[in-house]
Amino acid sequence: MSVLKGEGTYPILFRTSSIPVRTLTHTAYVARPDLAGEWPTVMILGGAKGLSSPVRDLCRRLARHGLAAVAPDLYGGAAVPVDRDEASHAFDALDPVCLGRVAGDVGRYLAAGAHPWDTDEAGFGVVGIQEGAAAGVAVALDFGSPLVMMAPNLRESSPGVDAELNPLPEPLGVLDRLGEVTGPLLGMIGREDELSPIAVVMEARDIAPHAQWVIYDGLGHDFLDDNEAGFDRPAFADVVARTVEFLIKSL
Repeated sequence: MSVLKGEGTYPILFRTSSIPVRTLTHTAYVARPDLAGEWPTVMILGGAKGLSSPVRDLCRRLARHGLAAVAPDLYGGAAVPVDRDEASHAFDALDPVCLGRVAGDVGRYLAAGAHPWDTDEAGFGVVGIQEGAAAGVAVALDFGSPLVMMAPNLRESSPGVDAELNPLPEPLGVLDRLGEVTGPLLGMIGREDELSPIAVVMEARDIAPHAQWVIYDGLGHDFLDDNEAGFDRPAFADVVARTVEFLIKSL
């Protein structure tokens, strides 16, 4: 394992790891405090860019604040386009059954407490980022997990067509199941988010009135991604701080 010390609250371990579930093995990025003991655990479901540098950075930041973070590779090892729009199309083309299987398998792995550092008796939290928010809702419902949504895609894009140009079935989106989430729920989003207009955010608030929402003025969909022009460092730092506080309180 790689070791990073002297930065943040805790020294940490981080690496790309294999997660065995029954006869399958999934790839995930794992970061946790480099100290003895059990740590509140969180599954990170990234967006269209997969296990991108911002997702791995988020895992490490959470680990430095006393959380064990596990981010499964929802692409199953397939190459992820660098271009934002191309990546979004690639994510939309993922088989929702396969995507749900990866998230569900990793959830069962975490719930079983396979590692001595995982506080399995307390369950685990879920963070859904952008396109990963819909999968985050599904995992939160399946495992009763507290849920954080970062810049979630509240308005789902079209799943496209098959090889014979027939429309593919539209997968369940965030708003379709958000009302079923009764546990702790935190959403953070830019007021100028192009994919989740503020009217849709208000609809989400009505669907899940117990949720906490933080709305960042003047920011768009990519304010958390330091590879995009819309990145905002103060807002990103605030999102991390709120996420840490919320998950430690909820787990």
